[in-house]
Amino acid sequence: MLLRLSLLCLLAVLGSTSARAYTPESGVWWNPNEPGTGIFIEIQDNFLVAAAYTYDSAGNAQWYTATGFMSGNARFDGVLDAFTNGNCPGCPYRPNREFLGAGGPITIIFDPNDTTRASLRWGGRTMPIERFQFYLKRPEDQQALPGVRIELTKMLGEWQMVLDFADNPNADFRFFGDITVLDVLDSDSQGDFLEGCRPADSLRGFCSNSDVRDHRATLEFVPSSREQVMVVDNDSQTFAAYFLTTGTNFFQGEVSVYLKGSNPTVFYPVRGFRSASRSFVQEGIGPSKGVAKAPAALPLAWFSSEGAVEKSLSAERTAALRAAEARLESTKAKHRKH
Repeated sequence: MLLRLSLLCLLAVLGSTSARAYTPESGVWWNPNEPGTGIFIEIQDNFLVAAAYTYDSAGNAQWYTATGFMSGNARFDGVLDAFTNGNCPGCPYRPNREFLGAGGPITIIFDPNDTTRASLRWGGRTMPIERFQFYLKRPEDQQALPGVRIELTKMLGEWQMVLDFADNPNADFRFFGDITVLDVLDSDSQGDFLEGCRPADSLRGFCSNSDVRDHRATLEFVPSSREQVMVVDNDSQTFAAYFLTTGTNFFQGEVSVYLKGSNPTVFYPVRGFRSASRSFVQEGIGPSKGVAKAPAALPLAWFSSEGAVEKSLSAERTAALRAAEARLESTKAKHRKH
């Protein structure tokens, strides 16, 4: 009975957006259907600063700012102040003039299921806004793989993640770390995907030849579920599968370790962040790729049914998983120069 209650409680936490730890992304936001205006958002702890660049009724550029504390972890209500008569670039400084409240009230409601999307209410209108993606998809990506999705290219880089085993009484640690480097964008008959590895350590940021041979990783984006599905060659007998939703530099989702030739059924929460850029893992100059200690595998024993979320895979996840597994098994070790 206690086990059943713990499972129900964990499922409720995973399914509730209000209970999940969540921090919206700072950065440049815009409505892609109305280019030419936007809003800069900076969040420090639970304090938000918004700077909107827009125009007055005559078409003259106008800046507004709003500051204040957020309500909960996904809502901001504030008032926009206007400023005029400041100094021009390179001109002697002169104090500007402020018009408190001139821009009216503003409300930003962030989407806790997607850290790159929000709703903006301002001037009597409500519109969707999203993070502006400056360089997560490059011109050369489009040239090499026409139509490749930014949801895939933005995953290039090094990612560090924390796996949450707090509800598993058999786990030696309540939390466990893992690292993946994704540094190759490729395509096959089943679509576009990324390749990489679980590196031997957290310092180099590169895949050595032995890392690629023994702990290959592959990732693809599934548009219907908006998930990145990543499979890592965990050891000779098991795969580690990650099912992720990703913002710009952060992801959350589920992880499972399972025997090769079977389906994962036991899942635990995982959160991760980008710890090295695509430019670094693909082009950076780092320490020697000398032989290092082999990466540790995730313990299969921890993925028992006790204290875990146990469920069957959807058809979408199963198809993505089989495709990723096939790529891992068929891919030969590749020589990588860094």
